Amino acid sequence: MLTCRYAVTGPGTSGGVFYLARTLGSQLSAGEDCQELRASVGLHLLDFDLFTETAAEREQAIWRFEMRDERQPKISLGNVLQMSLIELNKADRLGLPEGPLRAWITFFKHWQEELTMANVAHEPVKRAMSRIRELSADEETRRLAFVRERALRDEVSLLNDARREEA
Repeated sequence: MLTCRYAVTGPGTSGGVFYLARTLGSQLSAGEDCQELRASVGLHLLDFDLFTETAAEREQAIWRFEMRDERQPKISLGNVLQMSLIELNKADRLGLPEGPLRAWITFFKHWQEELTMANVAHEPVKRAMSRIRELSADEETRRLAFVRERALRDEVSLLNDARREEA
């Protein structure tokens, strides 16, 4: 699983496709039977909207890509290589039917909002919130979280500086 705050490469998925293909390719050694391959599934939680060109793209937040024929999309090579993308901002904005996926999206977008999270009934999300509260109570954990957050901001700043220098 990968969580991105901004497009990493290309249209936002090239790096993800590369690492997903590597997980598939690294499963077998020379001489092993391809029937032993297990599906490689990438789950990318995007903290930005990736697909926005058309009205239909703006109304869809959950995407599942797999290998299909261009002319006959019903013809598939199976699901051994799958990439799922969830545009968290869009999913939160569009709203989803009640259920586990909506609960998790609410968690990823609103975990710091006690009132919002109090309305989530999905037990695994409630356990995750409890764990976050436990971790937040630990001073060293808070310090490490701050250091990580600062590093992420610094990384974004450095990338933006490099882009400005190139322009």
